[in-house]
Amino acid sequence: MQTQLWNPWSIFDELERTVFAAAGSQEWPVFDIEDNDSETTLTADLPGMTDSDIELTLAGSTLTVHGERKVRDGRYVSRRRFTGAFEKQFRIGDGYDLDRVEARISNGVLTITLSKAEKAKPRRIKLATGVVEKVKSLLSGDKEKDKQPAA
Repeated sequence: MQTQLWNPWSIFDELERTVFAAAGSQEWPVFDIEDNDSETTLTADLPGMTDSDIELTLAGSTLTVHGERKVRDGRYVSRRRFTGAFEKQFRIGDGYDLDRVEARISNGVLTITLSKAEKAKPRRIKLATGVVEKVKSLLSGDKEKDKQPAA
C-alpha cells in the first residue's frame, strides 16, 4: 500500500488559482509605453505566444489587444503562470495616424507602433524679431547714414 501525503494548504492554492484567475487577466500582460516625436510604442512580454494566439482590433480610437494563453498538457505540481484569455484596451488620442498602426510578435515580445500624424509632430517655430529690435535697427541705421560724408 502506498502512502500519500496530504497537503492542507493545497486547498488555498486551488482557491487562489480559481478565484483570482479573472483578476490576473486584468493585470497581465503588462505593457511598457514609450513615446518619441514620431511614434508611440507599446511593448508586452508574451512568452510562448504566437501571432495565432493574439488578435488586435482598432475600433474608432480604441485599440484592443485580445489573446489567450493555453494550458499545456501535463501533470502539474504547481502552476503559477497565467493561463486563459486576456484583453487590454488603449484609447488612442488625437494626433495619431490610425492607418499606420503596425504590430509584430517576435521571440515572445509583442510590439505595437502607433505613428503620429504629421500635424501632431513637434516642429520648430521661428521667432520673429520684436518691435523693439526693429526700432533699434532703424535708429542705428539712421545714425550710420548721418555719419557718412555727403557727396
